[in-house]
Amino acid sequence: MFRKSVLILICLSQTAIINSLDINSMEKAFLFNVPSLLLEVQAYQGGLGLKAGSGTWFFRGMVDFMMEDDGQPPSTFLWGISIAVEKHLSEGKASPYIGGAGGIHYSSARTDIAGGDWSREEELILELGPILGIELEIMKNLSLFAEYQLLGSLGWPAVTTYTGGQEERVSGDQQWSIDLDLGNAGLIGLCIYF
Repeated sequence: MFRKSVLILICLSQTAIINSLDINSMEKAFLFNVPSLLLEVQAYQGGLGLKAGSGTWFFRGMVDFMMEDDGQPPSTFLWGISIAVEKHLSEGKASPYIGGAGGIHYSSARTDIAGGDWSREEELILELGPILGIELEIMKNLSLFAEYQLLGSLGWPAVTTYTGGQEERVSGDQQWSIDLDLGNAGLIGLCIYF
């Protein structure tokens, strides 16, 4: 129940923010992002979203996803939504910015066991923290951005096992972490303004 309440609260807060803005007078962009340029054949992680703002303030919403299946167990899937606020420190071809980001994600990793049995690790994750980035104008309506996110996360894990026709779900203890690694907290992407 708590997880559903958090998800509903986040969706309602995004809707309230978007409805309170005068979208017609703002700059708007489609966003495409990946965590690094080192794309792997067996995995994909990225996001799609929208960005809107005027002057030095911008708001963005993203749908994030990741799939990984290298033929060896487990195969992993992640999806979620995230929001961010950017305060650009200067305008021009290179525009550094600071801000904050938050999101909610669901991850699932399934391992098949012999005889049709399986095990699945799931986790609901809330993230929140500051961001630091730069947006580089490549052409009139096309920009590249690079960003570092110092996100703290709070997760609720669970493990479901299916053996001998019986399914059992065990919830784990709450977990929290702060990710300081550049590779794990970095983000690059494209902004296509319209």
